[in-house]
Amino acid sequence: MKKLDILPIGLYEENVYLLHQDGHVLIIDPGCKMKYITPYIQDEIVDGIVLTHGHEDHTVAVDDLVEMYHCDVYMHVDEMPLVQNKFGYDIPYYKQIYSTITPLQSEQTIGTFPIKVIHTP
Repeated sequence: MKKLDILPIGLYEENVYLLHQDGHVLIIDPGCKMKYITPYIQDEIVDGIVLTHGHEDHTVAVDDLVEMYHCDVYMHVDEMPLVQNKFGYDIPYYKQIYSTITPLQSEQTIGTFPIKVIHTP
């Protein structure tokens, strides 16, 4: 069974997306505290976290979710420097992610989810 949860939560009520399919879930843009996301994940395997871009309202819960679910994080390579703080100073609206980030490919499968990426900087 396929299901999509759209959760408008966080300071800016940005959308967090949870794609559910056959006991698996893919988290997209977890930009709020983890406690608002985890109630929607019921005994499912978290296949990964996909980040559409690096603004903090799309990334705040990443490290906590990785610690809880032991999943991988995926993001377009052009966005990575902003969340990995390779500049050596804080950048407004970006929060450093300490988890390892895997570059998104234009087409790939994450767990059970086929993904097609269209980079729109």
